[in-house]
Amino acid sequence: MSRDDLEAAADRAALAAVLDARGRHREALEMLRGVLSTLEQVLGPDHYEVGLTLSDFAEMQLAAGRFGDAHAALTRATTIFERVLGASHPTTVACRDNREKARPGKKCGG
Repeated sequence: MSRDDLEAAADRAALAAVLDARGRHREALEMLRGVLSTLEQVLGPDHYEVGLTLSDFAEMQLAAGRFGDAHAALTRATTIFERVLGASHPTTVACRDNREKARPGKKCGG
């Protein structure tokens, strides 16, 4: 895989966001899954961009009511951000907070 693959992945990520906004959640999730795979192959599994994509993936999973999948993606994204940015970086803190909100079995407001 090459830098061209990264450009194509960025285009597919943008398209996934459009699909998601239009209510085509399943297609958006599948497309983002492919983007994630490409990023992991080209950049490595612990790259910042992988963390960002995992975070976007989790948002889509939350919207679909898949809290377990969202929590797993946010757990991995948090680990990446802690390693790359540090535990107190605002992106890491926000991701950690979102992970807690996505925890399976968590009741609204609780």
